Amino acid sequence: MGRGWKGFCSMYDVCVIGLGYVGLPTAALFAAAGERVFGVDTNKDLLTALDKGSWKSSEADLRELVRTVVSKKFLTVGEKPVLAKAFIICVPTPERDGEADLTALDNAVRAVAETIKQTAAELVVIESTVPPHTAENHVCPIFKEFGVDPGRDFHLAYCPERVLPGNTIHEITQNHRTIGGLTKECGQAAAALYRRISSGPISATSILTAELSKLVENSYRLVNVALANEVFDMCVRHGALPEAVISAANCHPRVHLLRPGAGVGGHCIPVDPHFLSPAEGSLIARSLYLSQMRPMQIAMKIMEATETGDKIALLGLTYKANTDDCRNSPAKEVLRIMASHVREVTVFDPHAARPTDAPEWRENLQDAAEQAALVVVLVDHSKFRSLNPQEMAELVAGKKVFDVAGALNRISWKACGFQFIL
Repeated sequence: MGRGWKGFCSMYDVCVIGLGYVGLPTAALFAAAGERVFGVDTNKDLLTALDKGSWKSSEADLRELVRTVVSKKFLTVGEKPVLAKAFIICVPTPERDGEADLTALDNAVRAVAETIKQTAAELVVIESTVPPHTAENHVCPIFKEFGVDPGRDFHLAYCPERVLPGNTIHEITQNHRTIGGLTKECGQAAAALYRRISSGPISATSILTAELSKLVENSYRLVNVALANEVFDMCVRHGALPEAVISAANCHPRVHLLRPGAGVGGHCIPVDPHFLSPAEGSLIARSLYLSQMRPMQIAMKIMEATETGDKIALLGLTYKANTDDCRNSPAKEVLRIMASHVREVTVFDPHAARPTDAPEWRENLQDAAEQAALVVVLVDHSKFRSLNPQEMAELVAGKKVFDVAGALNRISWKACGFQFIL
């Protein structure tokens, strides 16, 4: 396989292409493990920030790790791939009109293929989320166009990322990894590489199984959230406490309902199920539809509970609790809908940076909630769970609350005079 790794002293051990929320921490962890790592990205501002040590992250341990390996030159960065023994591709594959946009992946594969012709590279791993059959039917032909044959000239594997923002280092190093090899030997080579940074279990499988497993994981979570939201609405109709019902149901050893909320967000759950091309009317397709409609349903409930000119305080803008990540946030969609109607909307989030498109932003909770007719909790931030209802009662003029995220103790808030609109 290949030409061996000996005699190439100027070669990097690992070249990571795509320095996003998966690629950069992956590159940093390999660098910290003693590998010579080169990181590639087309974002010049990101590369400059990394070089200057000004790259920011809400995760202190990740921020410190990246700054350390870059400052010590264990990790260097640039715009184009370099000679390396192993390449890891972590570029985005966004959803466009229900299909995966593989443009960035195609560009990365071509750049790697061109580099492999000049080097003794042994391994290429794809971490980007892709539709089934992408590695064999889409990636392999591109490599062959450049005169290199995956499975013969180098090992090719697919290893889907399983990263939860807010706990990235632990997720990468401790989670169970599924590695699909084009051949058995390809899988073994990839597993050997990932054992340099992972202490969690590693399962070897086919490349197609690995591709599908990533999509199935997030489809499961999509369907689970849709069910949790339906349970929330059902409990309200019956006058039951949704959080109490879900907690009781989850006492069953084979039941695990997720938390209800404003919908699904982030880079994975609202995107990946599309790549399975679910049949119209299927469970996955229906869950996708319900998640897309959830922000509109919430906005309609807000408007039903308020009058023209009322001040409405929206608490939370991120897609999940206790992070600063606003990608595909359903809370942002609620804000967008509300901003188009005749209401005064204010927004506060203790974790998110002020968006450029949110003129309603407030820097503190008091400014957001003071004299509001209605407070809407869109995200289950710990700060919101610990709100004092008595103190809030002095701020909120209308004494109405819409707890979309199930963050509040309804009994305590009702005792302080609040009316829950759902």
